[in-house]
Amino acid sequence: MSGIPLGRHRKIIQAVRDHGSVTIEQLMALTGVSHMTIHRDLHALAAQGLLRKTHGGATSLIEVLPGDASPGAESSACAMCGQAISPRVGFTVRLTSGQSIATCCAHCGLSGMQHTPMDDVRAILTRDFLYQQTLDARDAWFVIDSQVALCCRPGVLCFATRDDATRFQAGFGGSVHAFADAMRRLTTGHARRHAHSG
Repeated sequence: MSGIPLGRHRKIIQAVRDHGSVTIEQLMALTGVSHMTIHRDLHALAAQGLLRKTHGGATSLIEVLPGDASPGAESSACAMCGQAISPRVGFTVRLTSGQSIATCCAHCGLSGMQHTPMDDVRAILTRDFLYQQTLDARDAWFVIDSQVALCCRPGVLCFATRDDATRFQAGFGGSVHAFADAMRRLTTGHARRHAHSG
């Protein structure tokens, strides 16, 4: 990933996060680079799953926000925090009893695991942040508290491989953890910080 303009990419991600959508002209003014450079940046960031490139700009990939009723959005609410569940970053624990516990993101999913004996768990499903394939979270790698903010904080993003997680961390910060370590971190100080922030 050497040579990638990480500082400029961070500015673009921040602008999309802050405004929901931005135009190429706005990003040119923000970064001081050419139309073609912004076009290339958006293409690269979209390929990484960090935003959606549109005609003339970019929009956020966080499809469902609290109170949003976007077409195709799942209607269920997070079992931990009550926010709407986005299919892009949702997290589902399937129990041997047949019950499913759905949360808005891996932050809430991992935080809630402290109340669930692993012997009662049949599967823990989430999605790879970059490629959107379904993963068993026990085999995934997690980046905690990166600069890419989701619905809950600290944000937790899931990746199929440690290499993908480490490369993402190099550009957007945070810390990389395997499942057991990520769950431990989210059920201690981070979880308490989140619970008191709302």
